Amino acid sequence: MVVIRVCSQNSGGRIGDVASCVMPVSTDCLDGVYCGPYGMTIQYWMDAGQPGDNFFDCMGDWSCANKTLDNYVNK
Repeated sequence: MVVIRVCSQNSGGRIGDVASCVMPVSTDCLDGVYCGPYGMTIQYWMDAGQPGDNFFDCMGDWSCANKTLDNYVNK
C-alpha cells in the first residue's frame, strides 16, 4: 500500500512522501546545480522569469519555488 500525503499548506498542495515535504536549505544543491524542493537549475529559474530577489533565496522559499515551477510550466 502506498500512502500519499499532502506536504503542507506552503507546498502549494503538491504531494509527495514526507521526506520531500521538508524545504531543503537553499544553498544545498545536488551536484552544486539542482536546488530547492524541485531540483531546479539557475537556467530553469531564469526561463521562468526569475521570480523572487535571487535564485538561492527563491529555492529556499516554498512560495517562490512554486511560482518558478508554475511560471515555467505556463510559459
